[in-house]
Amino acid sequence: MKKTQKETLRRALITRRRKSKKQKIIEASAIVCERLLSLLNEFERIGVYAAVRGELRLDDFIKHTSAALAFPRACTKTHHLSFHWSNECPKKKGAYGIAEPSRNSPIAADLQVIVVPGVAFTSKGDRLGMGGGYYDRFLQTLPINTLYVGVGYDWQIVECVFAETHDVKMTHVLTEKHAFNL
Repeated sequence: MKKTQKETLRRALITRRRKSKKQKIIEASAIVCERLLSLLNEFERIGVYAAVRGELRLDDFIKHTSAALAFPRACTKTHHLSFHWSNECPKKKGAYGIAEPSRNSPIAADLQVIVVPGVAFTSKGDRLGMGGGYYDRFLQTLPINTLYVGVGYDWQIVECVFAETHDVKMTHVLTEKHAFNL
């Protein structure tokens, strides 16, 4: 029953996110990027993502932060993520149609923060992703003091995401209307 509810929630919110109007994406992204710049101004090594299919865009954060940035590459054979240094948003599409850094980009080590997209979040830091477990597996490999900052639209905050034991909680969740520091 829990799996069915989780999948139903995931499908409904992915559909809603994909139908997001461009102007709403731009407005919400600008606000969340301002929040990220304020929250993360002391950090030097940050993992970010290239937005797809209605996700919040991090362009303003990427443009204005002084931190070294890393973007993820997905390995579809092992279902793992690796982050690679690149201070500009990658252009070449990789796995799942998501822009990724080139294969010869250096692997990022000692990341202090990972900015994590999601399908849904709770105010307690639970996250619902796309269902492949890529981010959960990657986050489990990081030091305990790493910040996990989930970002999404305010309508992506829900009461329950049907979290399971392997799901990694966010340390922060930011939307255009709320900032949850957990």
